[in-house]
Amino acid sequence: MPVSSEKAEQRRQLNRTALMAFSPSTQNATKHPSWHVVQDGNGPAVFTIGYERRDLEDLVSRLLEAGVETLVDVRHRPMSRRSEFRRRSIESACEACGIDYQSWPDLGSTDAQRDGLRETSNFREFRRRFRDMMKRSRSDSVARLASLA
Repeated sequence: MPVSSEKAEQRRQLNRTALMAFSPSTQNATKHPSWHVVQDGNGPAVFTIGYERRDLEDLVSRLLEAGVETLVDVRHRPMSRRSEFRRRSIESACEACGIDYQSWPDLGSTDAQRDGLRETSNFREFRRRFRDMMKRSRSDSVARLASLA
């Protein structure tokens, strides 16, 4: 992923400015304009970050600024209409920047769940079904993710 040093420095500066408003807390759900902290406190933090309205350079830059060492891609199908967000592209960009990329598709929402969300636009029901699936049949993967953190 070739990035001009001037452009990279501009991104880092923008990210530093955005991070100034972010101070880790011990609450279980801290929000930041660029990511969401799932777990925070005395140990490592677990973040979520999406790629909608981003380019790959911005995504990787934000991961680096947040100090992310491992990116766990939880998409059920780690592909995208945008080629830069297909598994191989993200994996290569992360590798080039020293971030460990791991694909864990069993932690992603299923096609049926996403289809249901598109049909009903009921995000509350989507979340409920997703949580139920994680508790019922994916608890080993969730525990493995927790131990990675």
